[in-house]
Amino acid sequence: MNKYLLILLTSALFSTGYADEVHKMPICGTLKPRASCRLGAQVSGRVEEVLCKEGQAVEQGQVLVKLDTTFFELDVKRQEALYRNAHVFYEEAQLEAQRMENLWSKPDPSVPKKLYDESQFKLKQKKNLLVQSSTELKAARERLREASITAPFSGVITHCYIDQGDSVTSVPPVEVVELIDPSRLTFEFSIPQEKIGAVQLGAAVTFRMEGDSKTYTAPVTKAIPAIDENTRSFRCQAEIENPAGDLKPGAFVRGTVELKG
Repeated sequence: MNKYLLILLTSALFSTGYADEVHKMPICGTLKPRASCRLGAQVSGRVEEVLCKEGQAVEQGQVLVKLDTTFFELDVKRQEALYRNAHVFYEEAQLEAQRMENLWSKPDPSVPKKLYDESQFKLKQKKNLLVQSSTELKAARERLREASITAPFSGVITHCYIDQGDSVTSVPPVEVVELIDPSRLTFEFSIPQEKIGAVQLGAAVTFRMEGDSKTYTAPVTKAIPAIDENTRSFRCQAEIENPAGDLKPGAFVRGTVELKG
């Protein structure tokens, strides 16, 4: 009985445990930063100050470039004055509308319906003007804020395209700096079409960067099943943390990826 049981267990093991053999396939590719962007100005103006340089590490929210704010500040003051006037006119319309409503609501109204209706219409009109003025004031303040171009995330400046005194426009957009986040990188590589079912998320990727003898490992985080008709392959990505900055964005790397089947 024990002999037959051993045979059955061995048969089950070979039919299930070793059906999916793990193979290692050679791969090569490029390291890319998880996040990268080219910043442009949201408003047009003259560059007053460039507060960053290529290779500099910056923090999220840090001001990188300042535009001349003279006209933006004047516009804010003008819109503030217009808003105050609109608020005064609205309050006057409120008082007049309330007075007319009190007179009209009496059992024996002392004002004609036309004057009552006109006061209500004027109140709505002044309210709309107040809302419009408030919106224009917010827009003016936002334009003033946008005159300072800030980093959307922490990273490193890789290119600075402008200098003090340059003119920049929002339409068409003018790029001012390029920013990348090198703290987390992706290793992008290609897999032949016939291996499309063998790549699994989480599969181990082992690689080395040219010029560095250290071996790195990372899991497959993305497999894009769209086949490139020129190469008959599909793209995969492995993501790796890079807090010390040992790995360099743009570097060429070679390694292996685990495939099943």
